[in-house]
Amino acid sequence: MRCCWASASSASAGGAAGVITGTALAQFLVTILANRRNSLWRGALHTVAHAHHRADLIRLGLPLMAGCALALLSATIDRTLVAAHLGLAAAGHFAAPAELIGKALGFAFMAVNLTAYPLLVHAWERDGPSAATAALDRNLRTLLALGLPIVATATLAPHLLASLLLGPAQAETAAPLLPWLAAATLLRLLVAFHFGIALQLAKRMSLLLVPPIVTLTILVPLASPALHGGGLLRFVQLLCFAQAVGALSAWALASHSLCAQQPQPHRA
Repeated sequence: MRCCWASASSASAGGAAGVITGTALAQFLVTILANRRNSLWRGALHTVAHAHHRADLIRLGLPLMAGCALALLSATIDRTLVAAHLGLAAAGHFAAPAELIGKALGFAFMAVNLTAYPLLVHAWERDGPSAATAALDRNLRTLLALGLPIVATATLAPHLLASLLLGPAQAETAAPLLPWLAAATLLRLLVAFHFGIALQLAKRMSLLLVPPIVTLTILVPLASPALHGGGLLRFVQLLCFAQAVGALSAWALASHSLCAQQPQPHRA
């Protein structure tokens, strides 16, 4: 009710922008009111009151928040780049298949992560890095088992998929983009739901900044020549390459961080 009231009030004042602003404010208000009597929330506030806990929260929390913000930026800046160089109509043609693939893969990965993440943390704290690394490997196989069929479908039958889910009006434009968008989205989500979690378990939060920075460093300066030289198809190929390099950097950092946490054998 609060969300509906705030959205309706804001919409009458600011249209679509008002709806977005009102919904965000209402969600923030609901979160605060819903958690004011929550024992876990109050316990967290009590923990923050202690200086040494506060230092740990700052040391680990700030890089985590910055990494999440950069990851969100690298996941959404593509629409802005297309709109800036080719206009809103082209951004719409790009966003339709991008959102289709993003939601299909994103919801599948999120469903796995909701149950896997607590188990990974528990394995790390109870049985150590070796057990957590083994659990991470099993989790990766599950993610790939869910993600690869979606990418394969988008690669082998893009016209059928686009016609069925986006309609004939969007199919001609969306079909050539789907295979590249599927691969780019899979790589981006592997960074978020696998390599990023490995860095979190190893408490290397500052390294979470590296993959999105690598992706943005490639994507942003090369977007203009790609869009003007080859249109949307060339741009999604660039996007896939940028996400691949970002994922490669995340894999290297996660592997090194996990290896550093493994117990070293004693030499005689």
